[in-house]
Parts: sequence; C-alpha cells; structure tokens
Amino acid sequence: MEHKDETRQMRETSNEATIKIVFDKLDANHDGHITPEELMNGGKDVGIKINLTRATKLIDEIDKEGNGFVNYGEFRKCMQKVLAKIHRDNEIYKRSFKKFDADGNGFIDKEELRQVLCAGGGRKMSEEEAEELFNEADVDQDGQLTFDEFVDYFCRI
Repeated sequence: MEHKDETRQMRETSNEATIKIVFDKLDANHDGHITPEELMNGGKDVGIKINLTRATKLIDEIDKEGNGFVNYGEFRKCMQKVLAKIHRDNEIYKRSFKKFDADGNGFIDKEELRQVLCAGGGRKMSEEEAEELFNEADVDQDGQLTFDEFVDYFCRI
C-alpha cells in the first residue's frame, strides 16, 4: 500500500509542476490570469489549436468567478480533473492491454489478439476481422502491437 501512495504522490507532484508550467506559458503577460486571447495564442505552444469563439467558451466554463478570465486556482482545479481522468483512462487501457498480452512480453501479436477476439465471450470476431483489426492497429507493421499502438487504435474507433 505504501508503494501505491508514494507513486500517487509522485504523480501528483509531477502534475502540479506540469500545470504550473502550462499556466505560465498560457499567461503571456504574466498577470496571473488567462484570457480567451491568451488561450487562443498560447495554446499553439502547448498543442492546443483553438479559435477565439471556442477559447471564450472554454474560459467561461472554467471561470467560476465570472470575471472573463481564469486565474491559477481555477486553472489548477480544472487541470487536476482532466489529468485524473487521463490517469483513470490510462489504467483501464493498461488492464485491457494485459488481457491481450498473454505471454506478458509487453506486445500483442496476431495470435494473442485472435485468441481474445475470436474465442472470447460475447460477440466473437471472425479470424479475418481480427486480422484486419490487427493490421490497422499495427501502424509500424512489425507484427506486434505496442501499448501505444493499442491505445491509439482504440481511441480512433
């Protein structure tokens, strides 16, 4: 139990640092607030492409004080929720990946995928469907699915 607590604490510390870095990047004039314009312009630096209308709507959703901008506390609270959801989703993907990775080598090969999808409970896939799915997911075509390929594929469908 101690290990899980330490891991969670390390993740939270890392998240706090990341949230602060992103806030500071978005807060272009360093006044402690993010305006819709700053979100639109600074978003490009953190991988967010957003127009002014959408940025304004997003700021309005996060802005609990109703003053037209987001302060660090509002931003932090919102980002903590987003990061917690990402973490939960990642844990779900890890558990799912492990179900497919029968030999535990960190990869899913065609046979492992076929075993789960064609012989599993519920709706069974045909071998052809399973092979087609595998080929679509195996982006680098090396005959095995990495965790990232697995997640990317299931996020696309």
